[in-house]
Formats: sequence, structure tokens, C-alpha cells
Amino acid sequence: MTHQNDVGVQLFVKLSSSDGPWPALNASLQKVPQGFASRLAIPAYPLGPLPPSCVWAAELREVARISEGREMHAECIIAGDVPLDSTDERRGPKVILHFHGGAYVTGTVEQYRPVHLLLSRYSGLRVYGFAYRLAPHSLYPTQLYDAYCAFSHLLALGYKEHEIVFTGDSAGGNLALALWQFLQKPQLFAMILVSPR
Repeated sequence: MTHQNDVGVQLFVKLSSSDGPWPALNASLQKVPQGFASRLAIPAYPLGPLPPSCVWAAELREVARISEGREMHAECIIAGDVPLDSTDERRGPKVILHFHGGAYVTGTVEQYRPVHLLLSRYSGLRVYGFAYRLAPHSLYPTQLYDAYCAFSHLLALGYKEHEIVFTGDSAGGNLALALWQFLQKPQLFAMILVSPR
């Protein structure tokens, strides 16, 4: 007997599986107007134990399964004249993780580069932007899993929760809040969200 929830999961898996892998780029350093950008590929991180209250548990586990071995395109930006050291991604006492907007259907790291540069210029911090998979090819909570991978990557670089700032606009602000709740409200340094929806 098939339950209604099982049908939803099957449809979700079918649509998510049809999406190609994350765009992966080799790390490279480039000068951009008013700063430097370093491209990197974030690996798929395994999910730890999920809290009992997680309503997306089955879907998240399936997204993690189909994402194994894939990489997500990301970019680290720093404003100013001092270039990033591509051999040492973790620099500075704090870091910003930016969640781009676009109603979960549009938006790229490249389009948001001017925003990342502004955030870096006014904060003096590195800004990481990441290319989460978009609808309609990838249904929610694929984006939540991708955000989890971006956050996990910062932890792998040596940052602590209290050294990380979440910023986001519109759907990106919503995704930042969703990740914060999914992670069971870690003690971040700050969250700066513009019109989260």
C-alpha cells in the first residue's frame, strides 16, 4: 500500500534526480573590480543525525544520497587590494556566508558578486557565496541541503559557529533562516536578512 507521503517523496526524488550535478569549477584566483575572487568547489557533506522535529527528513536524506560525489560551485570574495591566498581559504576572525535571492528559481554567484563586494568592503570580511540548485529542476529542500553543505564547508575550513555571519535577501533570507532552524539555532555571530520570504 502506498501512502500519500510516499507518493510525494517518489515524485520529489524523480524530479530532483533529473537535475544535473552542481556546476563544479576548479579553484582559481582572479582580480575583479574593487577586489579579488576565488572560485572553489564545495563537496557534498553527509548529513548527521536529524532532529525528530525535522519534517523534511526523508527528502533531505534522499537529496544527500543523490548528491554524493558531486560538488557545488562557490566563490569567496574579498574587497580591496590584498589578494586572497588560494592556498589558505580560512583568513580573518569572521566570515560572511551569503544566501542569494531569486525566489529559488533564479540567481547566480556571478550576478551577486557586486553585493558580495559591498558586504566585504563595509565589513572587512571574506564573503562566501554559493550556487544552490534552483527550482523547478530541484525541489525544496534541495536548497536547504546545499546551504547545509556551504555551512559545513566553512566549519571544515576551521571557522566556528560564532565566527560566521549569515546574510541573505528575499528567498536567500528565507533559506538562511531555514538553515539556522535546521541546525537547531546555532550561536552565529550575526544574521543580516533583507525581506526574507
